[in-house]
Amino acid sequence: MVKLANVGVFESAGRVGWRAALLLLDALPDPAWIKDVDGVYLAVNSAYWDEYRSHGGNRSAQIIGCRAADIYDARSAAEIDAEDKALLSSGGSIRYRRKMTDRHGRQRCFEIRAFVVHDNAGKAIGTMAFARQIDERETLLDSLNESERKLQALIGNLPGTLFRCRNDDVYTMEYISGGVEELSGYAPREFLDGIRTWASVIHFADRERVRGSVSRQIADGGGYTIEYRIVRADGAIRHLWERGVCLGDPASSESLLEAYAHDVTDATQRMQRLEYLASHDELTGLANRHGLLARVTEALAEPGLRHRVAVVAIDLDQFRFVNGNLGHEGGDRVLIEMAARLRRHALSGELAGRFGSDAFGILLLVDGPDQLDARVDELLAELARPIIVDGREVTVSATAGDALVEGEGDTAEMLLGRADVAMTEARALGRGRHARWLPEVGAQGERRLRVVADLRRALEREQLSLVFQPIMPLDGSRATAIEALLRWSHPDLGEVSPEQFVPLAEECGLIQPIGAWVIEQACRELVGLRAEGLAFDYVAVNVSVLQLREQRFAGMVADILQRTGMEPRRLALEVTESCAMNDPDGILARLRALKALGVTLIMDDFGTGYSSLAQLRSFPVDLLKLDRLFIQGIEEDEGAAQICEIVVRLGRALRLTVVAEGIETEAQRQYLRQIGCDYAQGFLIARPMPAASLRQFMVQAA
Repeated sequence: MVKLANVGVFESAGRVGWRAALLLLDALPDPAWIKDVDGVYLAVNSAYWDEYRSHGGNRSAQIIGCRAADIYDARSAAEIDAEDKALLSSGGSIRYRRKMTDRHGRQRCFEIRAFVVHDNAGKAIGTMAFARQIDERETLLDSLNESERKLQALIGNLPGTLFRCRNDDVYTMEYISGGVEELSGYAPREFLDGIRTWASVIHFADRERVRGSVSRQIADGGGYTIEYRIVRADGAIRHLWERGVCLGDPASSESLLEAYAHDVTDATQRMQRLEYLASHDELTGLANRHGLLARVTEALAEPGLRHRVAVVAIDLDQFRFVNGNLGHEGGDRVLIEMAARLRRHALSGELAGRFGSDAFGILLLVDGPDQLDARVDELLAELARPIIVDGREVTVSATAGDALVEGEGDTAEMLLGRADVAMTEARALGRGRHARWLPEVGAQGERRLRVVADLRRALEREQLSLVFQPIMPLDGSRATAIEALLRWSHPDLGEVSPEQFVPLAEECGLIQPIGAWVIEQACRELVGLRAEGLAFDYVAVNVSVLQLREQRFAGMVADILQRTGMEPRRLALEVTESCAMNDPDGILARLRALKALGVTLIMDDFGTGYSSLAQLRSFPVDLLKLDRLFIQGIEEDEGAAQICEIVVRLGRALRLTVVAEGIETEAQRQYLRQIGCDYAQGFLIARPMPAASLRQFMVQAA
């Protein structure tokens, strides 16, 4: 309670007490005022006048002796009168805030502390108030409150849960967002109150793996990512993907883990379906070409099996007549039965596959040519047994070609290619026969040696060149990128196909210098094209697994970028999915080194390898290239169309751009556009062309 020394201070302006009060008010840096019990302003200090003038006032008479209604607008006056009434009713003091807009339209906030003034008898005779501007603090508080509100709204809408837990054996929770209830079926309070732990909801078969993986990943102070299963309250098993960091010493159970986890069950199932379609024939359930090649590659990599590996290529004889007589449904039933017989013939470690239509293959593990002959003869006899289709007996013979491992350099592709050549020779002998591939000799061997020798000199003789194929958005806008393709113009042999000389370059150790030349030339060309106004976003260059295995590969790329003045993100290196899976750990290290440089990374021929969803997430790629094999089958093969759609959806889910290569028809382009594919490349868009022709192409495309 505030009392004045002189009760008559409000009655006579000439008394000492009144003058002292005015002097005291005027010394204050913030606005202050005195009113009587009727709300009439009796005195205001200089700071009040300054503030009043900022709101448009300019004469003393406008305040002294006036009420709020005489000075302010109706709304503000009503608020002030209400505040005075509340103050007098309290009999003591109150604190409140008031927002005001000055004549420049700026809104300012004041914190006001007001007191009731009493005479010596305790009777209220007026009020005294002090105002302090708090705009900055008020703005900060409002901003913090708004940020908190947005953060909580964001957390509440996340399709998963955020949590902070101890890095102990059971992951004791200290905080967990409400999304955990939808994720696991358990309320947040159950974890926070210790009724259950996060470890208790992790699938028992995954717990040790999760603990070990998290510990290893955070040991060096970095973050971690992991995929695992949980068992929901309703018993359902769901797949979660989690990313987090460790706060504190990773070796201490007192450290904390802060992480985000969300349900990836649907994406995992889609990936499993994609993996199946990419490696299996949908009609028969056998491995497809890629699946069989992968198994042969595995067998070749096992020292105890390599010398026993044999590949057999099989074609059904005159199968078109079966389709003609039985229809496609009857023909499919024959194919399914043939696949079953091949599957039964395959022993442990062996694998049968179907490559399309009436073409099959099988990996056999044999002890020499004689056993291979016996196995193939037995297989052909089994395939030739009659089949009953709709009461009709059908007999279909088969022709086969086989190939045994010859040397250390033999690959799965080479063996299958040799088996195909042998099958062609067998077909010339008549139906139901088989033949074996023998190493090439004579003129063909001499030609190969000459090509290798000439390839060594091709760089210095400037026989190698690059052509570029545009990559264009499927929405019809201008080409935004180009892929560099290597060409060899031999003075005697003419144009040598990359399919011929690139494998030779890999075999004879020339792929590193040639690959480095391709990357540098591509960078120089793009820098020049952009300087001419052709604003391509990037140039893509294919790299082989042998290049990526080089310890100095990332350093070599960095040197090229520096020499050419190329922005790292404008160089896109294409790595095939099978290459990435060939040595996941080693290749991943190289890819991460390249990504650290800022280089764009593309997974080429996606859908033909064996990368799992977890592996795909670990590879730091920016784009997926949909293999042309699936593109070519879109119009006839529903399975190929499904794979295309799954890859596009997967890319979108992982926030990766998807490029479809090998587009040759308008129908293919329209379908890919319909399913949401981002970019297209192929003869329909443009054939590969020299850099000098790109300007004309861009003008015509515009």
